Amino acid sequence: MTVGHEPRLESARRENVATRLGALAEIARAAWAGSEADLLRQAAGSAREALGAASVSISRWDAELGQVRVLLNDGQLGPHEVPEPMDEVYTAETYVHLQVLADQLTGWASNIDHGDQDEADIKLLHALDKHCSVGAPIPMDGRIWGELFLSRTADQPRFDALDEIEARPPDQGAIAEHPEVADSRV
Repeated sequence: MTVGHEPRLESARRENVATRLGALAEIARAAWAGSEADLLRQAAGSAREALGAASVSISRWDAELGQVRVLLNDGQLGPHEVPEPMDEVYTAETYVHLQVLADQLTGWASNIDHGDQDEADIKLLHALDKHCSVGAPIPMDGRIWGELFLSRTADQPRFDALDEIEARPPDQGAIAEHPEVADSRV
């Protein structure tokens, strides 16, 4: 490969990852519109498979409390995770990227191998028996509705710098058409 082709390949890969994360967020919104727990599980499984993740979580953002509440975990769960948690929450005060995700609708990534990662993120990855993670916003009407969180184990490829993208999926979708679902739980 010649040096001149590397920027084009990086750009193409970045666009591919952005497209996949956007599609995954749309799947999550569509799953909620069906208001069926099975649809949400199907969307989570599809997201996990699409990005080759070990596990995926779909969370609902609570702006008033500044936190996400996990609605569903799918895949190879950590020691203390359950598929449909009742009290799994993460605050923006502890996990700073959540506030950025909510304010700017941007994605983020964490990797145990990178020394410059937030200490809370590294502790969470260790607690989940994971090695890296990526998060993407699930927007509705131009605001954050929730988060799609994917993680990989130590034996899987790391999410790399090209996976650290701003995921800006379309903000029109099934959830907007069914406002009663937007505030519901699985």
